[in-house]
Amino acid sequence: MGKKGIPKGTKRTYQHTITVDGEDIGDYQPKLVKSNALRQGKIYEDFCVLNQEFLKYIMHCNLTKNEYQVLMFLLSYMDRDNKIIIDSEMIEHHLGINKTHVNKYIKKLESHRIIYKRVLGYRKGSEVLLNFDIISPHMVYKNPNNKEKVGQHKELMASKGKPYLKQRNMFDGGVDYVDHETGEVFHSSQE
Repeated sequence: MGKKGIPKGTKRTYQHTITVDGEDIGDYQPKLVKSNALRQGKIYEDFCVLNQEFLKYIMHCNLTKNEYQVLMFLLSYMDRDNKIIIDSEMIEHHLGINKTHVNKYIKKLESHRIIYKRVLGYRKGSEVLLNFDIISPHMVYKNPNNKEKVGQHKELMASKGKPYLKQRNMFDGGVDYVDHETGEVFHSSQE
């Protein structure tokens, strides 16, 4: 039984057909645009881009096991634009952590500017508070890779101050990452 496909050593060729109306053909110059593997199919629908620099900052924050659990939970439920609409009861239900402790852990993540918390409002007739949390845009990006969305994300990054500074080290020419609050250098890199 013979092998299927093209014979070994044969060069593959591709043919592209572009159809343009007669009146639009004037100054038209076709460009080949490489396809983005992250947008093909649904394989990467739930993927996001993480900033490793920010992950080094998170390691510096010395979070507890439960704070890491809450952070991972929020990351796993984050929608596009880094938002999570959730209440502490849902986190309590999924992670088995006491509701008052969940609020304490979220406040700690807020104090380190890993998440930003805003209040949406109350449900009618009850006192259940809905939280509107945003994972720091400096840490993660989950959205279509187009100019408008990336532009919106950059605006969000500019509006939310970075929780750490980057500064040039005069001694070795590298870059130091400095915690805003403590002034401690938590990472250095050579450029």
